Amino acid sequence: MSMVRYRPDVDGLRAIAILVVVAYHVGAPGVTGGFTGVDVFFVLSGFLITGILWDELQQSNRISWRTFYARRARRLLPALAFTVLLTLGLGVLLLPAVPDLRWLAQSTVAVAGFGSNMLFWRQTAGYFGVAAESLPLLHTWSLAVEEQFYLVWPLVLLGVWRLRRRGGRFATVATVVVAVITAGSFGLASLMSDRSGAFYLMPTRLWELAAGALVVLVGRRIGEWVRVRPLVLATLGLVLMLVPMVVAPTPRWFPGLGALPSVVGTVLLLIAGQLQPANRVSRSLSARPLVFIGQRSYSWYLLHWPLLVLVRVVTLTDSLVRDLGIAALAFAMAHLLHRWLEHPWRTGRSRFTRTTTRSLLSGGVLLGITVACGAMVLRKPTAFSFVDVTPSQAAALEENRRPWDVCPALPTGGERTVDCSFDPEASTRLVLVGDSHAFGLIPAMRQAAQQLGWGLDVMWDPGCPFVVDYRPPSGDRGFDSACVRENKADAAYLAAHASQIGAVVTTSRASTFIGDGASEVARQVWTQALAGTLSTITGAGTRVVLLHDVPHFKKPVAQCAIRKSARSCAVDASDARSARQPVFDAEQAAVAQTNGKVLTWDPFDVLCDATR
Repeated sequence: MSMVRYRPDVDGLRAIAILVVVAYHVGAPGVTGGFTGVDVFFVLSGFLITGILWDELQQSNRISWRTFYARRARRLLPALAFTVLLTLGLGVLLLPAVPDLRWLAQSTVAVAGFGSNMLFWRQTAGYFGVAAESLPLLHTWSLAVEEQFYLVWPLVLLGVWRLRRRGGRFATVATVVVAVITAGSFGLASLMSDRSGAFYLMPTRLWELAAGALVVLVGRRIGEWVRVRPLVLATLGLVLMLVPMVVAPTPRWFPGLGALPSVVGTVLLLIAGQLQPANRVSRSLSARPLVFIGQRSYSWYLLHWPLLVLVRVVTLTDSLVRDLGIAALAFAMAHLLHRWLEHPWRTGRSRFTRTTTRSLLSGGVLLGITVACGAMVLRKPTAFSFVDVTPSQAAALEENRRPWDVCPALPTGGERTVDCSFDPEASTRLVLVGDSHAFGLIPAMRQAAQQLGWGLDVMWDPGCPFVVDYRPPSGDRGFDSACVRENKADAAYLAAHASQIGAVVTTSRASTFIGDGASEVARQVWTQALAGTLSTITGAGTRVVLLHDVPHFKKPVAQCAIRKSARSCAVDASDARSARQPVFDAEQAAVAQTNGKVLTWDPFDVLCDATR
């Protein structure tokens, strides 16, 4: 039985996946886990690609690489090249040259090179970080994962196919090999300390694609092994797939255990549809409206995010109604793109893709044009950008958006201590430790260290305040295991190098953990843990400065200053002080327990006046 026969329920699954992804991106209520729609796409891709390769191996005992990659080029490249070039063109009109347009141009080249996931892994502090939200091509990370999968997966299947000549049935050998790969990748995704890498990289996403492949490789034997009614399987699968979409998995468990329900649910739906296509759930997924959306899901996925990001960056406002309108516009564009470009190229009706050779050449030309355009803008973004900024504004944007340039080594979330050092020849060190808000102080701390004749060491981890042994009560937000390990390692480093350290400066966005919604018990536990952390450092004879956090602004300040005015970014001073009061009180109480050995500084005294 062919595994690549058309299944309308697969298009229905695509429709659900793209609907929740788009809803999540526009900020619609009730879909806090909409990003798990991408996990559904991964399973479907593994299922479909393995089905194509399985059929070819069954029929010809070989894989035609030219045919396979020509098919991938016809399917993926026309809509991708159109979207990337359109985004780059809009970026030229709407983005300042440095760093935004330069980042976009760099992303353009990376997309054409099938490596945007690695670029975003290195450039951002995680998919869920603030900086990532302003990258117009961020969503292409998932396409890069699939494209990298296409490079290795045919080799895997071809290798296990040839093992059958040494005995055993191919399906059994292939199933065992793929099951081992799936388990290994899942373990890596669950245990990898670099959670940003676990999110973006192909080896930690491979298990999701391989799960779809297992449905193909088990094939007809599913009916022999599975004694549960297909409708029961489909219903269970639908529940498992939908629940994480509305109840977001904890980021620290994603994409390992957090993605497991989505993956298992999609697999069960595929199995149920294979065993009994007429079961009620699969039949519902095959409804014409869902199939219509699913067939345009690829183009919609490509188009919606750049349009959302560019409008948000330019207007610096949030509007659910506006963003829903943008999503609807993106779908209308996706329909036209599907009809006039994507479908003709994919089916070979276009004169550019009527043969395998033409498909490969056309795909190469599209990639070449994309790389060339991206490289031209990347070489001199100031010559292309229509947005004028002053040198000081450009420097502020650069400092605000480019962790890799400011701190040469992004944190791994593991047990490494010093993430980057400045002036390493200096014998006395100023140490800056904390989360991303501490990271934002690097330029100021470098200047302070240079004035003292010291060097600067930075130990930071996004979302991880430097508070050792913080164990909140059940129901309050705590640190993930990687943060706990890193804090202990940082404390041990500070103790071991106390004689070389002139001072330690720490700050964090503690409101994430003990701000609004946190219990009073959690704040008390935080106070004691912070006091213990500070006392341990001062007990070794090291001076400590605790900086209270900066006001929380509703708009990106650097962007706001360019697009509007610095004054328009301001927030009411009394509201800002009231919002941070629980955190301020907890930090002051912790400092009081150190008997005056810790200095504090409040940026509100500099950044705020009586009213703003």
